[in-house]
Amino acid sequence: MLKISAAVIGTLFGVSVHALYKAAANEELPLDAGQSFLSFSETQSFTYHDALMIELTRQLHDDGGVSPVVASKFIWNSIGSNYAHDHAASDRWIAMVRWRNTWGAAPRGSFPVTLFGPNEYWSTAHFAGSLQSVQADIAEAIDSYSDDITESDAARILMANVSAADRRLRKRAATLGVAVTADGNFSI
Repeated sequence: MLKISAAVIGTLFGVSVHALYKAAANEELPLDAGQSFLSFSETQSFTYHDALMIELTRQLHDDGGVSPVVASKFIWNSIGSNYAHDHAASDRWIAMVRWRNTWGAAPRGSFPVTLFGPNEYWSTAHFAGSLQSVQADIAEAIDSYSDDITESDAARILMANVSAADRRLRKRAATLGVAVTADGNFSI
C-alpha cells in the first residue's frame, strides 16, 4: 500500500500542510496529527483511505452541514480503519443513529451527563452498506431498540455516501496527476 506525503494530501484538497495539521490537531479531520507539525509535515504519510476520510469530512461539513469535529468523529467511528474499497453494484453508505434515553434507577457511575441533565443519556448505533440495506437496518434497530429500552427515542440520524466521496476524490486526484488503483490505493 503506497503512502503519500502531507504535502500531496494538501495539494489534493487545495490547502496548506499547516492547515491540514491544524485541522487534525483540532480533531476537525480524522487524521493523527502526530507529535508535532514537523513530524506531521515531514514524516507522516497517508493512504488513500486517509484521503477518503478527509473527503467525507468535507462532504458532510460543506454548505451548512455538520461541524468538522462532528463529521470527523462520525466518519472515524463509522468506517475508521475498516473501510475496504469494494466494487458493489450500488453506492456504499454509512449511517449513525443516536437515541435519547431516560436513565433508570441504576447508579450513573462515570457515564457522562448530557445537556438534558442527569435523567437522560445518549446511545449510538452505526450502519454501513447499500442505501436500501442501511435504511432497513436503521428501521429494524429503531423498532427493536424501543422494545428493549423503555423511554428511548431515536432522535438523530446522520448518513453519508462514501461512494460519492470516492468518485469525487478519484476525479480530483486524476486531474492533479495522482494515480489511484481500482482497489483504492495510491499508485506511482
